[in-house]
Amino acid sequence: MLEKLVLLIDKMSQTSEFRDGWKEIEPTIGVNHIVTFNWPRFKLKIVSFKMPQNWDGSIEQAEQIEAIDTLYLKDDKLLWKTSRNNDEQDWDKLERALVIDVIDKFLAGEWTPPWKCGFCASRHNGSLKPKW
Repeated sequence: MLEKLVLLIDKMSQTSEFRDGWKEIEPTIGVNHIVTFNWPRFKLKIVSFKMPQNWDGSIEQAEQIEAIDTLYLKDDKLLWKTSRNNDEQDWDKLERALVIDVIDKFLAGEWTPPWKCGFCASRHNGSLKPKW
């Protein structure tokens, strides 16, 4: 599985303008083939997804993997669905975020995960951006 994951990361990064940033992503594999992409410099989980069992090795299929986190796209912005904002959007009409979109927005400095990490205050006020 590790060999397939390395190939998958390579395929996901091929169409990104932040290819060098993708090289800094640290994957972890959990139970049930759940993969989490982390940014080690911030000690931060960025996004999780289920490793496709029958992935054919294509870029097209790699680009279509959805995040298992409740992340959605609206007007090219990432929204995180929680119990607090459950009634603010019509979540069924929004598009689920793809892993490549989440990583690219993070690397561009356009989005930062709302969950906690050791550098949260600096990230949320915009003074700390990912660098590679």
